[in-house]
Amino acid sequence: MNKKGKIMRRELLEKLLELTKRQEQSIMQSEIDEVINLLEEKQRVMDEIDELNKREHKELSDEEKAILASIQELDEKNRKQFNLELENTKEELRKMRQFKQRDDYYTNPYSQTQEEGLFIDKK
Repeated sequence: MNKKGKIMRRELLEKLLELTKRQEQSIMQSEIDEVINLLEEKQRVMDEIDELNKREHKELSDEEKAILASIQELDEKNRKQFNLELENTKEELRKMRQFKQRDDYYTNPYSQTQEEGLFIDKK
């Protein structure tokens, strides 16, 4: 890999790190649309890195390895936080559904269709 390719890969890794940091902020602020956009952008950058690696086979420098380790650490933290936010959202939705069911019952308790029986006295 020539010097230009090495610089380009390092710049792409730095961009990936920056996107991962922005992703962390978006997760903390519960901006799901922004998280999705950042994931798509990260995928494009990773595809560029893969393409660059296919063209020029060269080991990662120590600096690139350090950047990559930072990305992996932050990405793992983001994944855990995102899953926690997802579970909290699921729990909120479950509670809202239960509340709605209870509210519907108390608003109109006779809306439940029940078959009524008849008793006919034959005396």
